[in-house]
Amino acid sequence: MSDTINVQLNSHIHEQGDKLHELMEGSGATDFLLIFNKASGAYMGRAVGNVGSTAHDSTHYKFKRLKFDPTIHEWRGDFDNGALVEVINAPVRISEEEIDTQTGYSIRDVHDWHNQMNALFDVVEKLIEKNNLSGEEVDNFKSILDYVKGRRGSGKNFKEAYKDNPSFEYESKEEMVARLGKELDGGLHEELGPKSQQMPHHDIAEAPDVSTSNVWLVNKGLGGPNKGNTQ
Repeated sequence: MSDTINVQLNSHIHEQGDKLHELMEGSGATDFLLIFNKASGAYMGRAVGNVGSTAHDSTHYKFKRLKFDPTIHEWRGDFDNGALVEVINAPVRISEEEIDTQTGYSIRDVHDWHNQMNALFDVVEKLIEKNNLSGEEVDNFKSILDYVKGRRGSGKNFKEAYKDNPSFEYESKEEMVARLGKELDGGLHEELGPKSQQMPHHDIAEAPDVSTSNVWLVNKGLGGPNKGNTQ
């Protein structure tokens, strides 16, 4: 059963990329330029289309040129220890971030942010007025809280299941940060912009080196509370 699910997930993940590749290059094996971080050897991705030179940037990148059919094989691993693997047999990559995002979607699908906040406000107002936890508002809050706790518990169970299943390649938040750090190692981040110290669970405004002059801050509009939509 797990093998069937693995095949279906892998097929879905690669379907759109395969269609694009076939439009550009045709079907069958193609020459690809695999791009790696020069300092760490981390795999960055592959060049699309006909690439005739690897001399565009030797400061931050190094390359491998391989010929393969992307509907059958894909690269997994870094420069020294990676290899082509069969797509159909490769473990499906799943990250903790994706599970948390889906858990959030599941919660908000039933109890959106305004429902949660209204419940909290009602409870606070009730506490101020009567100094107790009884009433319809408190019952509503408890109902929502019980659902949120249930969904969080489900998310935790999903994480443990993916960790223990060899058909999946689970990536925790800490591992994602480490991977991104390797990909930006050796000064590559200086080309792409400041190397943010922001962690995945932080609000963007908490990052010490993120400018707010041209970024969208949640619930603050473009550039902060004095620009754009502040509702």
